[in-house]
Amino acid sequence: MSELSTEDSQYVPLLPFSAWVGEQFDSSSFENEFDELELVRADSTAESLHAVGQILIREAAVTTGAVESLYSLELGETRTIALKTPGWEGGLVRQGEGKAQLFLDQVAAYEQIWELAKSRDPLLEYVVREVHKIVSRSQRTYTARVVDPLTGTEIPTEIELPRGEYKEYPNHVVRRDGSTLFYCPVVDTAEEMRRFAAEINSDDFWQASSLLQATYVHYGVVHIHPFSDGNGRVARVLASYFLLQKFGIPLIVYPDRRLKYFQSLDSARKGGYKYLVEYLVDRATETVGRARQELRRLNGVALEEELLELDTLIRDHADVSIETVEELGSHLHNEILEMFRSQAVKLEERLDGSLESETGWDYGGPCPGTDFVTYRAGKLTLTLLRPAKVVHTVYVGIFRARDLSARFVFRVGAMQSIYTTADGLTSYADLRFEDVSPALSESARPRVSLAVDEAIRIGLTHVRRSAEETLSQAGYEDS
Repeated sequence: MSELSTEDSQYVPLLPFSAWVGEQFDSSSFENEFDELELVRADSTAESLHAVGQILIREAAVTTGAVESLYSLELGETRTIALKTPGWEGGLVRQGEGKAQLFLDQVAAYEQIWELAKSRDPLLEYVVREVHKIVSRSQRTYTARVVDPLTGTEIPTEIELPRGEYKEYPNHVVRRDGSTLFYCPVVDTAEEMRRFAAEINSDDFWQASSLLQATYVHYGVVHIHPFSDGNGRVARVLASYFLLQKFGIPLIVYPDRRLKYFQSLDSARKGGYKYLVEYLVDRATETVGRARQELRRLNGVALEEELLELDTLIRDHADVSIETVEELGSHLHNEILEMFRSQAVKLEERLDGSLESETGWDYGGPCPGTDFVTYRAGKLTLTLLRPAKVVHTVYVGIFRARDLSARFVFRVGAMQSIYTTADGLTSYADLRFEDVSPALSESARPRVSLAVDEAIRIGLTHVRRSAEETLSQAGYEDS
């Protein structure tokens, strides 16, 4: 028996879904977040719902390639790409020919699966191949391990990638520590995929939780590894089918936390399915929270619109002269102050010296009857110099869970006043230890930034309205 045949014999066939049905996992945090999202969705326009869907689809698409190290993402670049901020493609283009197109291929795959989820068409085997064809349509080759017939040794060889077709060569992976991940033998792949397709279209499967369905499908594709390359990308797109269909969100796995992702996949290979389920539930929970915050941003008066209103007021009256939890909380507090400072500089420049600002921090009031206690609040004091002097302070509160063993240790959100409690925040993000340690994660950063933006928007609204009232009392009329 050859060495390669020995490797093939190490593959353990995919377990049926019935082996997963009894898995117990805590989805209460997800359910609570989703209930809040549904309340916001009920007051949202079709345009806002579609826009947030597109933001999350693009975020899922750009991160799925970064998880596989097909390209890298700078700090904050993920949201820049997701929002289509002018120049968003620059970072990808600078990393080489085809990187931006690779991202667009991934967007197309997620959009395709979103449409399939809306139609509620079953996830048949041909869909799996079609998704692979889309995510890899601009990828010409992959590196295969080809055995030299003369020496019997394996030689890394660049081979044309068969898009949408099952692998032609073994794709076992030897890791840095010398261990090997054994995947389905080439000769058995087609039959194993037929069996997989039967499992995910069985009655037991369709009666299960969508969170469990998404995890099993992801596990199945990665476990079999049916394609020469791109299996991880295909797995994350297919898992998104169930999350999009039931909850309207894709699966988003961020590259800066990929180690835990790979560890949970390893646990699943060894029978510890619960860890993979919990990992995907956590990712779904933070994505639902992100969707809620993005919808609130689109539903309300945008920060830019409020800034324009204040800018207009000034110009219309230009002639008027009137490592422990504490340590992590401190890191988080510093991040919020830096976001305040960054936005403050932009505000002052935009309003041509008519607005001054000062950052600082304060302690909030108690939070009786809640699961949180106040840690501290970052504050930004806005001083409008003309056409009327108005001073107003806005806050972003950091609340710490009373129970330090809770899944979410911090809550960060925009406060209407320094006395706002954890249950009274208008835009907030619940964060775990891993979201703030050793630094603010790529998934948490935009959520904290949205809370800061909401606080500033509240402040600008107050400043503008107070200035308008002062001008009105002084006898000035709007032009």
